[in-house]
Amino acid sequence: DKATFSDLAARSGVPQPRTIRVEHEDDLRSVPDTDLPGYFLKPRRSDLFNRRFRRKAFPIADRADAEHRLAQMREAGPAAVLQEYVPGPATSHYFVDGFVDRHGGVAARFARRRLRMYPVDFGNSSIMVSVPLAEASQAVADLERFLADVGYRGIFSAEFKRDERDGVLRIIEINT
Repeated sequence: DKATFSDLAARSGVPQPRTIRVEHEDDLRSVPDTDLPGYFLKPRRSDLFNRRFRRKAFPIADRADAEHRLAQMREAGPAAVLQEYVPGPATSHYFVDGFVDRHGGVAARFARRRLRMYPVDFGNSSIMVSVPLAEASQAVADLERFLADVGYRGIFSAEFKRDERDGVLRIIEINT
């Protein structure tokens, strides 16, 4: 659940895009009209949304578009979050993969950077390259703090995007 994930990231102090739970059209009002094009609607559960809409998210053009997309989502069933779009190209995405053992120790780490994705902005990686862990050191530290805070054990793959406005790596999601 992407809303719960956002709450846990905030609790752990992990930088993330602004994320707002959206239960009703009134929840969209927390973002001014002029800022809405910098946000997108995404499902709290990706599997249901992807099956129905064959995409990862709905970019937002304006308030009417946001209300229309939210109505579509509610009709189809998936609950939503409104999330700030982190600007930057595909090459701004970093992934940290690894394994947390039964004692809570991170037993393996691997970093990679996206070179290309399709579709652009809300797609999947089509080319990636491994990078030194030092290139994503902020993400590694934030992720390990998050995983320890939630008591996670097992395999993980976390996605971050470097925000071109301030250079901060913001967590997007963790696949387990």
